[in-house]
Amino acid sequence: MTGSEDAQRDSPPEVATPPEPEVVPGERLTARARRAGEVVSDVAALRLTEFRHRSDLFDAVMEATEHDKTRAGGLLAGGLAFRMFLWLLPAALMVTGVLGIVHSYSPDSPGKVARTTGLGGVIASAVGGASSQSHTATAVLIATGLVLTIYTGMSLVRALRITAVVAWRLPFVRLPHLLGDGILVSCLIIGLMALGGVESWFRSKTLLGGALMGVLVALITAGGWLWLSFTRLPHPGVPLLSLIPGALLVWGGLLALHIASIVYFVPRLDHAPRLYGSLGIAATLMLWLYVIARLVVAGAFFNATLWYRGHPPEAGDRAVQSGPRESIDLENA
Repeated sequence: MTGSEDAQRDSPPEVATPPEPEVVPGERLTARARRAGEVVSDVAALRLTEFRHRSDLFDAVMEATEHDKTRAGGLLAGGLAFRMFLWLLPAALMVTGVLGIVHSYSPDSPGKVARTTGLGGVIASAVGGASSQSHTATAVLIATGLVLTIYTGMSLVRALRITAVVAWRLPFVRLPHLLGDGILVSCLIIGLMALGGVESWFRSKTLLGGALMGVLVALITAGGWLWLSFTRLPHPGVPLLSLIPGALLVWGGLLALHIASIVYFVPRLDHAPRLYGSLGIAATLMLWLYVIARLVVAGAFFNATLWYRGHPPEAGDRAVQSGPRESIDLENA
């Protein structure tokens, strides 16, 4: 008896085995789908890594994408698009006043003048209202639009400088000539809008001529961005050729956006007032401007990535160069 009692004391206590949970067929299918998704994700990541090792260009694109993500490229593009939208409002006001004066000396209707310049039906209605005003009121309209266009142009330049500083990983310091750069950028954008009007006129006459003009306008826009990046925006003293890849990216994106504008954005702007009111116009414009801003930001990050892959920044090297000038500040850029 004593031996059996000692054996019972030494043996571990019996633990009741819990009943196996009932497996629902739906849960089993979900678990299998989850495991299959994980396997596919792992295989895709492995293939992506292998392809990055084989292609330097693809590896650079992926590195630029990662750099864009870690440096909040989407947030920069949103801020840049909003500054562009703010610039567009007084610029449209000023152009509306100018077209109102043109109509007073032209036999064409204000809507026809606006559409000929590529402004579409939305601004055409505003031109019609401006043309019925007196010359004094139109002059006030133009003067107000001019002052606000320059002011918002300065704000747009600040956003462009901040984008360049973040992309090139440079310090935030003050950069001069803000007023001059604001006027320059405003004139550049208005000139590109005029070229867009010429392209619209060519497209109304012949489809092939409009397509060729669309390619040319996109090329001129990318060239303007290249010149602006080299001479007016901060960078670590890179040569002009090092900024061409980003300009080519912007050019290709603008070509795709040009097609999307003809197929989607322009019809939406013409019909948005009847369907959604002013909110529909603003939403469509903001989407269009965000795509443009995303291209600009992506081009800056792509240039920076390619440059630093071949020229790793030296420790302690925080010099900022922008042509003959230096600096930028987040608040007073």
